Amino acid sequence: MRTDEGEPTWTSDAPVGKKIARTFSGDWLPRILVESTLIVLSILLALAVGEYERNREDEELATQALAAFQREIRQNRARLEDVGPYRRGLRDVIGRMSASGALASSDEFQATIGLEALRPAFLTSTVWETALTTGALPHIDFDVVNALSLTYSLQARLEEFSRTGMPPLARGGYVTGDDMTGAIKEVTVYLGELSRSEGELLGAYEEVLRILDEASTADSAAVAGPATDAKPPPDF
Repeated sequence: MRTDEGEPTWTSDAPVGKKIARTFSGDWLPRILVESTLIVLSILLALAVGEYERNREDEELATQALAAFQREIRQNRARLEDVGPYRRGLRDVIGRMSASGALASSDEFQATIGLEALRPAFLTSTVWETALTTGALPHIDFDVVNALSLTYSLQARLEEFSRTGMPPLARGGYVTGDDMTGAIKEVTVYLGELSRSEGELLGAYEEVLRILDEASTADSAAVAGPATDAKPPPDF
């Protein structure tokens, strides 16, 4: 329909008006509300399922890491316990032999004492490095991670001391007869410091193993909150 001025206008019974009226009549609004609610619920359910899966993967990752830490630290502790008494006895033996003149040269020292006995125990930190690489540590309780960090720091310090603090005679270096007294003293001081550091590390092993034992894998006491970038747990 057109007005006298020629402008189009719609009346209430125009086809478009009827179509709109039919669209908004009947059960259209309840149906839209139901469908919208179902869509929102499905999205929330999908998010909840995804969050549950991430939490489960994080917990499995933390549980695997804790078990691997226990195995590695127990192995390291056993190696230190094996060499501890021998190391302390060796220091006394070297002192007595040096006093009696039985270690007058570096050749006699190496033939009698050997070099293997002066080396530190072979300790591993593979699990710690793997946990850092895989991102397992953020999913473990802070107190547990703190104890682990201290323990592996002490272990690294012991390894550094054995590399930098080992005297030339203990490395197989040649020492003349006139210098043997001082060289023997360096070895005994080194063995004393090595034994002290190993004893300190043994104490740290005992403490962290106690903490790990208390971090029961039956519940999530040792597992931190969920992370959004969690990946499937690797094999440690």
